[in-house]
Parts: sequence; C-alpha cells; structure tokens
Amino acid sequence: MGGCIARLVATERDDIRCLVLWSAVADLEEIIKQKQTEEQREELVKKSYIDSGGNRIGKNFLATLPQIKPLDTLSTYRGEALIIHGTEDETVPLEHAYRFKKVLPSSRLRKIEGAGHTYNQVDWEEEVLRETVNFLKEKL
Repeated sequence: MGGCIARLVATERDDIRCLVLWSAVADLEEIIKQKQTEEQREELVKKSYIDSGGNRIGKNFLATLPQIKPLDTLSTYRGEALIIHGTEDETVPLEHAYRFKKVLPSSRLRKIEGAGHTYNQVDWEEEVLRETVNFLKEKL
C-alpha cells in the first residue's frame, strides 16, 4: 500500500515535486472486495480480522475503506508523476494504472511487460529501478 501512502503525502504537502507509483491501487475497497473469499468473511466475523497472505486485516481497517479514495485526492496534486505497472499484475490489475494516468495529467505510464505485482524477476526489478532513478534524476 505504498502508493496509497505516497499519494497522501504528495497531496498534503506543497514541496513534493514528483511522485512515483509502483503497482498502485486506484480503489482499495474494490480490490479487497474482489479478492475476499467466503472463508475470509467468516474468519472476519469469528476473529475480527482476516489473514491475507500473512497480514492481518482488521474490521476497523476494512470499515475505513470507503473513505480511501486515491483518485479523488490526487486531483489536487500538481507535480509530475511516473506510474509503473506490470502488465501481468494479478493483485492490482493494469487498469488501475490507467485510472491514475487519467487523473494525473503530467504523468508518464511505464508498463513492465510480463511483470506481476512485485516485479519478482531480476530484469523486471532492474527496469523498475532504472526507470525510477532516471525519472527522479530528471525531475529533481
């Protein structure tokens, strides 16, 4: 959820000149609801949290999801942005990157061909880091 945090900081401060989003979620509530299984819904009732890949996601967090609207708050961001997303991301579909691109007029979208959500191949990771460093060098 680094993209969510990055966009919050970028929209709350005037001194942020550029933003980089890696595999960012445009609608967290949508993603959680799509991925949540019946077993997890039952687990939430019993334990007050669900186990999502070893991460506890509690009732209170889930209750706040309707308030987390990254695209709405980004409308106030005036800096430039680099959006990086894997074309085979099954955690956060590539369509989310296009949503960010639409809201951020001064942005570039860099698709990493074949990569999943965590860029877990050496060449993908190197490409993400190279693109990020080049963008930051250019803008800062």
